[in-house]
Amino acid sequence: MSRIELALLGGSLRTGSVSTQLLHVCAELANKHGTQTSILTAPQLVLPPYVPDSAQRLPAVHRLLSVLRRADGLIIATPTYHGGASGLVKNALDYVEDLAEEIPAYLADRAVGTAAVGWSEHAAATAVADLRNTIMCLRGWVTPMAVTLNSAGRSWSGRWSISPGRSSPAAGPRATGPFRTAPAVDTRSSRGHHRQRTSLRRFGCGAALSSARPLRQTGGPTRGDVGGTYSSRVSR
Repeated sequence: MSRIELALLGGSLRTGSVSTQLLHVCAELANKHGTQTSILTAPQLVLPPYVPDSAQRLPAVHRLLSVLRRADGLIIATPTYHGGASGLVKNALDYVEDLAEEIPAYLADRAVGTAAVGWSEHAAATAVADLRNTIMCLRGWVTPMAVTLNSAGRSWSGRWSISPGRSSPAAGPRATGPFRTAPAVDTRSSRGHHRQRTSLRRFGCGAALSSARPLRQTGGPTRGDVGGTYSSRVSR
């Protein structure tokens, strides 16, 4: 059986982007599980606004589409920008329209895990919902649960430390509950490679974050929360 190929897309252009770090954590753990990974972070996704009728595509666009064609599954991580996924991530996904005439079309037959980073769990949840809706419109198999990460009031610099019990940045305080757990998913594939029952954990994102403690509200509003509602501030 050939190796599973996983495409990881997203992140932001902000220095020290947490969503970009999250992608690298998922890729590292996916590689440990024997998965072949391709990562396209924000600097590689700075593309012209999608123009459907244009016959000209930059090399960066061809690389994105090539990565998506090969992928058996995807993980997409976005910062929360004003209540939704970032324009950079959304524009990159708009280019999937160029795969409309292929077999399989768009993101069909691919399991897609989603993650979002926000100044609060509420904000990240809105971005995840936005991202999940886009993936479903592109015919991807969205995993039943997503990952949200509350980056408010925490230091995320340095190398992340991964342990069986939780995931947290080694240089900052221990993360004691900013993650939403990601359960296993049946991603049986009919794309020509006889895939046995696999899961998002097999791909790596679930393995990276599924053992983290579930979300829970602790104390009063955190930075980004206003009267119990979500923040629309630009995150990372």
